[in-house]
Amino acid sequence: MRIFRHTFAAFLAAVSIFSACASAAEGPAVMPSIFRMMFNDFVFMNIGQVLRAYEGDWSGSQDISVGGRAITREMVEQRYAAAVDDRMKLIGAGRITDSSGKTVSTRSVMTIEGDALRLEISGAGATEFYRGILEKNGVTWFPIYLFMSYDWQRDCFYDGEGGVVMISDGRRFIDIAAKNFMGFIDFHGEYFRADKPVSKPVDEKINKLFGAPKRGLGN
Repeated sequence: MRIFRHTFAAFLAAVSIFSACASAAEGPAVMPSIFRMMFNDFVFMNIGQVLRAYEGDWSGSQDISVGGRAITREMVEQRYAAAVDDRMKLIGAGRITDSSGKTVSTRSVMTIEGDALRLEISGAGATEFYRGILEKNGVTWFPIYLFMSYDWQRDCFYDGEGGVVMISDGRRFIDIAAKNFMGFIDFHGEYFRADKPVSKPVDEKINKLFGAPKRGLGN
């Protein structure tokens, strides 16, 4: 569940999460049991299967920390739906909301490139590219360009108590001049997929939830 680097840095710069009194939002996270995580995780046989696993409506939260200190928790909504003209291409729209109600939106395209996934994600006036490597029950994402080589994220899929769960862990190197901060941000996300699969045309469903973009997402 990517929140791309440029938008992520801009978002953190805009919210007051680096103050001494900042802490993670209250409320326990819902996790699949240890038994289910050990024995009911997904095993993907090819890259097409994991692409299909991302399809659907996801919601959950992402905890952000610096040096082991909890900073904040953001609420995340993400939708991936098959493109009208290509079932092996997913069109995505996401929304991240902080505790004050500030929202950042993203648009993305996920495709298969050889034996890996390719993710193009846009927002805040920039576009970035990631490569996803299949590893048993999930995908490890790395930035395509070397100047972002410190970034990584691993998405793992599990059969949770209430349905499919995706657990995301990763690290990003962030430089925020406005906050006089340069260093690593660690994050842990837990996302739950809606039981009802995406079935309507991709643009119609994304527009209904997130608002119509200025141009077609598939363009």
